[in-house]
Amino acid sequence: MLCDMHHRERTNGLLPDDDVIEANRVPFNLRSGVSRPYDLHYSGTECVAAIADNVFTVRDQGYGTVLAPIIIDNVAPVVFNLTDGHLLLSVALFDQFNRRTLSIDKNQLIYTVDHWDIEFMGRTLIIRAGHGDVFIDMTFDPPNIVRFNRGRILYNGVEILLAKDYAWLSNAQAIISGNYFEGSFGVVIGTQDLPAPGALRISNVNRYLGKTPRAGHMAARRAIVEAGRRQREMELRRQGLSALRSR
Repeated sequence: MLCDMHHRERTNGLLPDDDVIEANRVPFNLRSGVSRPYDLHYSGTECVAAIADNVFTVRDQGYGTVLAPIIIDNVAPVVFNLTDGHLLLSVALFDQFNRRTLSIDKNQLIYTVDHWDIEFMGRTLIIRAGHGDVFIDMTFDPPNIVRFNRGRILYNGVEILLAKDYAWLSNAQAIISGNYFEGSFGVVIGTQDLPAPGALRISNVNRYLGKTPRAGHMAARRAIVEAGRRQREMELRRQGLSALRSR
């Protein structure tokens, strides 16, 4: 497979067959250990980070406005910086050993190539740790939106599992779902020395639980079903009380 530029060169006879064969035998990414930098095109005075079905957003307030939807032990895996009409996305995703596997530095994307599978098609980047094991599935939606569709956000033994309709903080057995946060800081987990109060604060969490992602998602689904059952019971009780009062 060739990039657009090299494909045109090959079609126009400017790229010899031997060069293509050699590059296919020893790809650049495998030689360097990381992908070539890819520039993302973000801009504007408002940004949105959609994490599962939670929406985090902020408008440029001047003086270097930031959006950090999640902070774990003083580290923000996702950050938007808004300055004078410039919108810069930075992302740092880690594996269970705190090794950085994906990095976006001020709109420049780089990912490591030692994963089981990497797929970057259109606007969506999917990194798999194994067959059926999605480490991250994210969509870049310029000019001002990034979406984390499914996968895991890991750091210091904290695990957030992402699915289409919820984020599950497995360390605290907590569902973070259907929220709309407007402001610079969203969910703050663990120790926090920065002046970032956050819309949701979770201080004490167990670390390194060792559960598989599948087990975590099953626990999240059970919790969602149970929460729905309790909500229905409360609604029935309210309806019953209303019926008694109307008699």
